[in-house]
Amino acid sequence: MESTLTTELSRNRLIALRVLFFLTFIGLAPNAWTELVTYEGPWDPFYGIAVSFWAALALMAAVGVFIPERLIPLLILQLLYKIAWLTFVGLPLYQQGLLTDSAFDLAVANGIGLILDALIIPWGYVLARSGIVRKRESGAVPVDP
Repeated sequence: MESTLTTELSRNRLIALRVLFFLTFIGLAPNAWTELVTYEGPWDPFYGIAVSFWAALALMAAVGVFIPERLIPLLILQLLYKIAWLTFVGLPLYQQGLLTDSAFDLAVANGIGLILDALIIPWGYVLARSGIVRKRESGAVPVDP
């Protein structure tokens, strides 16, 4: 996959992005939407936020299958929340010996997802398109503030 700064995405990179968006959709949509629609009783606010976020993320991932280059920021958000969960939730639970089977499953899923996100996000494209770094004949240089 591309390792240089570019404002274009290869066909293979677009396919990889579409696959990642599709996997995100099928991994989140069934559980999140079933939980939202069938939940009974009062919601715990933080749990409700998490389920609502996953449901929305699933819908946006479905859109990303069709316009992947426009929804790359969604993948960066996904990568960041996985890093945050693994660092501040999963790791402390593991260190304290409190990692339940369901938390272990979440840690594995987040770890695999983190690796896929980091590998498939076209970082050169993101940097070139963001204006943080621009491409020159001699290579990439930081944009002056």
